[in-house]
Amino acid sequence: TDSEGFRSVGDMGYVDAEGYLYFADRRSDMIVTGGENVFAAEVEMVLKKHPKVVDAVVIGLPDPDWGHRIHAIVETNGPVGNKDLIRFALNYLPPYKIPKSIELVDHIPVNENGKVVRSKLVEESLAKGY
Repeated sequence: TDSEGFRSVGDMGYVDAEGYLYFADRRSDMIVTGGENVFAAEVEMVLKKHPKVVDAVVIGLPDPDWGHRIHAIVETNGPVGNKDLIRFALNYLPPYKIPKSIELVDHIPVNENGKVVRSKLVEESLAKGY
């Protein structure tokens, strides 16, 4: 709580030229890769536009050169290749926001409350060699 009684919950956003406030993502879900800030929600939104993608979660995995690298966990409703998803995402995102690795899954894992636990996904993805 700050001196004015406000408490930060980690939500990040911006105000446009017309004064509209936009929610971008949570600070904890922001990935810093090669000195650039990447909001996981932005990449997830693009991946979910693909007709074969049911759901997507984007996380940052530790990388010795980049700080973190972008990794996507993607639930699909049919066969689709990683290269197809990358090509698709390049239509909407600059190259530094494109996942460096994509893990295709049958279902995005969630906890008992139906929420994605990103820290657990990081551990699991690293254990799988991503």
